[in-house]
Order: sequence, then structure tokens, then C-alpha cells
Amino acid sequence: MQSQDIKKYYKHVPRQQASTLAQFRKQHPYKTLRCRSGSRWRYISCGQGQRTLLLLPGGFMRADMWFYVIQQLKHHYRILAPDAHILHQMYALEDVSHALDDLMEHEDAEQAIVVGISAGGGIAQTFLQMYPERVEHLILSHSTTLQSLAQMKEKLQKIKLFVRLQPLFVVRQMMLQKLAAHTPHASHWGDFTRSYIKEVLSSVDKKILLQTLEASLQSARHFSTHTPSTKDWHGQVLLMTSKDDPHTLHQLPALQRLYPDAHQHIFQQGGHHTSLHFPETYCAALEQFLAQLTPQTISRAA
Repeated sequence: MQSQDIKKYYKHVPRQQASTLAQFRKQHPYKTLRCRSGSRWRYISCGQGQRTLLLLPGGFMRADMWFYVIQQLKHHYRILAPDAHILHQMYALEDVSHALDDLMEHEDAEQAIVVGISAGGGIAQTFLQMYPERVEHLILSHSTTLQSLAQMKEKLQKIKLFVRLQPLFVVRQMMLQKLAAHTPHASHWGDFTRSYIKEVLSSVDKKILLQTLEASLQSARHFSTHTPSTKDWHGQVLLMTSKDDPHTLHQLPALQRLYPDAHQHIFQQGGHHTSLHFPETYCAALEQFLAQLTPQTISRAA
């Protein structure tokens, strides 16, 4: 986004926060990669260090949703952060995993500590299933199990019908209300979070939404009969959510059963967007987990 977009969407945001995002975008231009599917992926590549972080955003989010985390960690880690797969108009989870493999190959990253937030957690889990040798450790933030999609088929059908029948501005307004409805009183980033989500939604049209919902339905049908396995993978796992996240807190026991040795970090508040509402607290939790990790070297299949 250009400077005029900062002025348009962030005029009611504290100046320091808006300028921090603007400066980040200026200092971290996107790179592009044509994946094996033929689609072009936009991503941020920066940082230094022996280990790589692969940061996967949720929903319709861009790579720069991680701006605070990247600024704090780029001096100690290499960082790869693509836009959400939906923004690349790639919807099948298997295709997204192939694209991430292409990205790591292109950037000469043998392995990565994979961080998936919200829907990015589903991508991270699929990537682990398909390319376990690529995943050194796994962090699932405000995420659900892949099997939870199978329980949402009826709800997804209703949402798809709503999107098909309503004008785009109504759909966007409903999405904004849903995604930015909860702002913790203690957050100094509440106005910023709402403005960021509003900016992100401005690039989402009905075609993207309908294709996303259809892909989710396909995944729901698949995971109703397929159970992921991690028995041959030996990395560490961190599960993160918030006490006031209505979407993922109830999923924590199911995730813990899937990853029985996983660590947990439950934030006191922040809803589904703790990383935006409380970036300092969120980043500190990430750093604490990363600091105690030991390298996992897994040979790639021939």
C-alpha cells in the first residue's frame, strides 16, 4: 500500500502506530515467486540468523500483519512471510503446501520454524503432513484442528448463500463487524487493528470469497474421513490462544490430543487478534518459546 492508503485507512489511528506500519512497508518491499502451479506469490524475505521463521497469516491477511514480530525478530532469524494464500487466489491446501515448498527452495531454506495464525494454522498443519522434513518446529496460534472443518459444512453452506445474495459492501461490512467486533479495553492498538482489517478487506471481492468458501467445503469433506498423523515427526509444538477468543479456545483440547507433547500459552485477553491488539505481549510469548528450542535436523527424501 502507498502513503495515500495509510492516510485513507489510518487517519484515526495514533500517528506513531500508523507511521510504524508505513515505515515497515517502505523498508520491506515484497518479492514475487512463480510457483510450480504457475501462480505468483508475494512475500517478504528479510532477517539474518541460522534458523528460518515461516510466518503464515490468517484469512485474508497480508504478510505485513506480522510487522511487529518481524521487526523484533529479524536480527536473530531469517524470516519468510507470504501473503495469505487466498490473496494469491490459491485455495486447495495441498497446492498451498507445494507453493510453500517452492518458496523455501527458492530462498534456500532447508527447514523452518513454522508459525501459523488462525487459518494459517490450517495451512501449517497441512504443510507438516505433506513436507514434515521442512518443518523444524510448529507454532499454532489461535487455530483449530483440520478436522474441525468437517463440523462446519452446514455453516459454510449458509455463509456461501449469504455472500452470493448480498451486495459486496454489505458482505464487507458484516465481515468487518465479525473480525473487528471485539476490542479489549486494555489494548492501545484497538483503532489500529480495526483500520488494518478494514484495509485488508478492501481488496476482497465476492469471487474470492465464494472460491474460498467452496475450497473450505472441499476441505471439510476431505477431513471428515482423513485424520492427520505426526508420529514420525519429532519437532516441538506451541499452541497459543486467548481466554476471550470465541473461535479457538474451545479447540485447544482437540489440538492438545493431536499434539500431546505440545506446550500451551493462553493469553488473558486479545480475542482472535491478540497479535494485533497486544503485539508486545504476543511477540514476547513467541520469543520465550523460540529461546528454548533445539535444532531438529531431518533429512529430505530423495
